Amino acid sequence: MHHWIVRSSSLVPTLAPLSKGIAAECPFCKARKHDIPAIGQRILFLVGGDVGEFGIRVDDSKLDLRLDQFVVKMDYETRGYLRNVTRFLDLFMVEPFSPVPNWMPRLSIQDALAIHESMLRGFLSLQERLPRQTKTFVYSIVSACWWQRLPVNGSDIWPMIEVHGLDKKKKTEFAALFDFGFELLVRSNGRKPIKRKLMPPLSKGRYLSKNDREIWLKHFGHNFGYDQTDTADATS
Repeated sequence: MHHWIVRSSSLVPTLAPLSKGIAAECPFCKARKHDIPAIGQRILFLVGGDVGEFGIRVDDSKLDLRLDQFVVKMDYETRGYLRNVTRFLDLFMVEPFSPVPNWMPRLSIQDALAIHESMLRGFLSLQERLPRQTKTFVYSIVSACWWQRLPVNGSDIWPMIEVHGLDKKKKTEFAALFDFGFELLVRSNGRKPIKRKLMPPLSKGRYLSKNDREIWLKHFGHNFGYDQTDTADATS
């Protein structure tokens, strides 16, 4: 899922929209500062197979690593296996961890990240001054939410958009365009929203269906804190 992460020389922590996101305590923007943890510090992964999982930096001075890498021991790993972390590729936060901001959508880390990265693509389109800017901005966000089957509407995700710098005057237009586009995609291509994807903001790394959780338990010995007795997925 590293392909979700927007890579652009225009996205730097000192400039909007990342600077505005950092000021609003956005974990995904703060992670783009690519801080290096000290030995003994914990990090939280925001993308990839370990999304939502914690690891602790260990002494890697005797290991043959690239300059942009360090090593952590994952909290869930009971054996002595270590994991390489690559700065500028992996997205992670270093403790102390900030509280979840009140504007964050009620979604998992993985699903909120999908919205965040599609939003950054929208901001890049605004920088390029493409025609029909507001519509172009909304396109990638609608597509990401539809593909992830997120049970959200334009008003649900507007707070995230606003704190990253989109003009408040665009709220009504954004919400209307998003809702129209999302409904059109669902009606024409299926993939109804999964209601069970709603959860306290960033409370889990990813949404897992019952079958997915059984697979993780079978092959990896843990299920990311999900209740094994959950019933089948509910869709709207």
